[in-house]
Amino acid sequence: MHKIIVKIFCCIFLLFTFFVIHAKTIQPEKNHHKALIVESATCEYQHNPLGIESANPRLGWVLRTANNQRGQYQTYYCIQVASSEKKLLNNVADVWNSEKRETIQSNNISYLGKELASGKRYYWRVKVWDKFGRETAWSKVFYWEMGLIHELDWKGKWIEDTTEIISNDSMRYRDHPAPIFNKQFGIAKKVQKATLYVCGIGYYEAYLNGNRIGNHELDPGWTDYSKRVLYSTYNVTAFLESGVNSLGMMLGNGWYDPLPLLMWGRINIRKGLTVGNPKFIVQMNILYEDGTTSQIISNNTWKVTAGPIIRNSIYLGEVYDAGSELPNWNKPGVNTSEWRQASIAKAPDGKLHAQQLPPIVVADSIVPLSIKEINTGHYIVDFGRNFSGIIQLKAKGKSGTVIQVKYGELLYTDGSLNMMTSVAGQIKRKKIGGPGAPDTAYSKDVFILGKKEEKIFQTHFTFHGFRYAELTGYPGILKLTDIKGLVLYSDVAQVGNFSCADTMINQLMQVSKNTFLSNVFSVQSDCPDRERFGYGGDIVATSESFMNNFDMSRFYEKTVIDFADAVQPDGGLTETAPFVGIADRGLAGKSGPVEWGSVLPVLMQQLYQYYGNIELIKQQYPVAKKWVDFMTEHADYGIITKTIGDHESIDSQVIASSATAFYYHNVELLVQFAKLLGYQSDVVKYSILKDTIKAAFIAKFYQPSTGYVDIHTAAAQAYALYFNLIPHGATENVLQVLLNEVTIKNNGHISAGIFGTKFILEVLSKAGYFEIVYQMVSNKTYPGWVYMLDHGATTLWEHWAYNENVYSHNHPMFGTVSEWSYRHLAGIRPAENAIGFNEIVIQPQIATMQWAKASYQSVLGKILSSWKKTEQDFILEVEIPVNASAIVYIPGNLTEIKEGGKPIATMADIKFVKEEKNYSVLQIGSGKYRFSVALNHLSSLNFKYQSKL
Repeated sequence: MHKIIVKIFCCIFLLFTFFVIHAKTIQPEKNHHKALIVESATCEYQHNPLGIESANPRLGWVLRTANNQRGQYQTYYCIQVASSEKKLLNNVADVWNSEKRETIQSNNISYLGKELASGKRYYWRVKVWDKFGRETAWSKVFYWEMGLIHELDWKGKWIEDTTEIISNDSMRYRDHPAPIFNKQFGIAKKVQKATLYVCGIGYYEAYLNGNRIGNHELDPGWTDYSKRVLYSTYNVTAFLESGVNSLGMMLGNGWYDPLPLLMWGRINIRKGLTVGNPKFIVQMNILYEDGTTSQIISNNTWKVTAGPIIRNSIYLGEVYDAGSELPNWNKPGVNTSEWRQASIAKAPDGKLHAQQLPPIVVADSIVPLSIKEINTGHYIVDFGRNFSGIIQLKAKGKSGTVIQVKYGELLYTDGSLNMMTSVAGQIKRKKIGGPGAPDTAYSKDVFILGKKEEKIFQTHFTFHGFRYAELTGYPGILKLTDIKGLVLYSDVAQVGNFSCADTMINQLMQVSKNTFLSNVFSVQSDCPDRERFGYGGDIVATSESFMNNFDMSRFYEKTVIDFADAVQPDGGLTETAPFVGIADRGLAGKSGPVEWGSVLPVLMQQLYQYYGNIELIKQQYPVAKKWVDFMTEHADYGIITKTIGDHESIDSQVIASSATAFYYHNVELLVQFAKLLGYQSDVVKYSILKDTIKAAFIAKFYQPSTGYVDIHTAAAQAYALYFNLIPHGATENVLQVLLNEVTIKNNGHISAGIFGTKFILEVLSKAGYFEIVYQMVSNKTYPGWVYMLDHGATTLWEHWAYNENVYSHNHPMFGTVSEWSYRHLAGIRPAENAIGFNEIVIQPQIATMQWAKASYQSVLGKILSSWKKTEQDFILEVEIPVNASAIVYIPGNLTEIKEGGKPIATMADIKFVKEEKNYSVLQIGSGKYRFSVALNHLSSLNFKYQSKL
């Protein structure tokens, strides 16, 4: 009996043990199913990037819930990094194991493991714990690969072709064929991996065994070559062959060897830029399957000769002679016995850095809208919209046939091409452009036929801003299938989508996007044709418009570094970066005007607010501080009087109040940075300075009896309200003057310039005067955006008035209307204290229109605000990503609002904050929500501005 009891007990124990073990093995999977899911991940804001050079790469991930749980957030994370994927999957984190760390932060997590090695690939994964402490499964495996992070890692040498010494500027306008280089080498063993590191300045194209390497155009990104030179990294394993292989390089002039055009008859950008003879550096690291390695590098064993590109200029275009082509020049076995030996070149002063910004690519192609033959053999091609890029042309004819292609944004009334708005530097008459320069510096490509078979032409080292192309000399009849436009721009991912019931607004949003994408060519330019410079003021005005539409995290980080590279010894920030020599109404030396120099701290703050980029603030704080000290040195008791001001304003421009307001804002931003970094003495010092400037501004520009600010234009009033440069309690007086200016003096039209336009839209919308703003945006008569559309604009103009001779027709600075649409029509914006969009404001303006919706893919995930009016209800659908929270403005009283059909009062995951101007303000966590309120409850509420005048 005793033995039977023992056996029964043992059986019970074994069963108990089995169920415990079974529960332990199964239960985590149940928890995993209920917990968060790692949806995607980035390193340095990129997915599985190559060529990382940071010693502490920044990691981030996007989370989602498995079953739409609300209010979810991360409480802990654990990151594992390994030297191989196999080790990682076997739970061997031989490079870094962060262990379990308590934080809600899920981006900008700095790697803190072992020292990273050049050229090495690292594999990583992450898991997190949700708000209930439930552990997720491991994410899938991601990776990053290091570039050549130490100067001594570079074994390649800079090489060039030195066939001619150019003794004077006029000689630069002659034919100078772009050089092509070749290196033959052998592969005798099986290759496991081959990585190519390459840079050529001005521009380059690289080939391996006849294959074009990568999809980058106009590479590398433009920088100050005395400070930084960007190289790209490619995995070229698939291109290598057993036996003889061939590396080929073709060089263009780009921004390193531009023509000495006297822009506006006075500025030779060659004197502002770091310039030289085109050159390149290459290094291919090869790992064989037997574990051995070898390198193919650039040195004087390379051969060089003249290529078929006879001329190339970023402004004047390119000449390509197909009759000068060398067949198979970049393929194995090419005979280079008559080629010259390449020369070792002096390396540029700037250090090599891995290119992290999105590359310029062929992003789209456009079939022409029409082709018209206006004279015999004289064609006008209409691509239907203004864009930046090049054409691709098919042609077949007699050898030596010359096809000329000119570009322009407009046509004259007789149907001929108008190139005047895109002429480089306004060079439109004899001798103004300098010795050797053309009388009119318009953009033109020339294609010369070679053999009789059909040839497909496209340029390599130039681009154009145009809608129309004029072709002469084309053999035969030009058909729609013979030509297409190739749209180029930096490959910034689209993260924002907007639409609404007003088709005009939708059209305006598309026109704005067309404009933005036309002006991202490694720098954000003012226009894609006659200047192409990175003007700081234009970026200050439009950066949030760009960020609402596109992922600008890496692009704008590069912009900040560009301006830091250009900073002057006295601390002054320049008007453009890279600096081209323009210093219009700066405070001293080569500094730019205050608003233009403000781009560095403004972007630093926005990159923190939108993407959580704290590292950039740490790096560039000294530059921002020295810039503030520079302005302070040139201020007169807190007032700055020298600047450009509200550029392209129709009203009289604000000058001193503009400069002083931006001076104040720079100091305000510096105080924020100092607080973030814990620099307490700077917080105290610059807080006092900030208060001093505000007091000086009010004393100088504000009139208590009238509410006037400075010359009391709409812009002047908006500046003061936007930057809060008015006495306590004076808001209504200052706002009323602004309303008078807009509604009475300007008859509901916009009349401001580059900054005032942004500030007016923002100030009036935040104050609840949406109908007035909507009227300004939708006005069909001059001045205004719809006036542009009604005059055929497919991109935004530089000037409010139509102009066919001077002003660009592809200029972003009035694109702030796009920012307004996201922030106020759909109602998505980051809270003022947001870090990487973790705090969100959803505040749609609902009057007049029937519906509007926008989504934004933040670094935390998707944000959605979609509202509509049905016959009975106002409905607002909201989506907030994991790790974020939002303040939501719903029209109506709390008791009248429902979510998911239930009264708000019954919802534990929705918190009432306050009532404000006929809105109930609620706080919510992550998740999806559907708010509704009966329209009859809103009928008594006044959401429209009723004039008090």
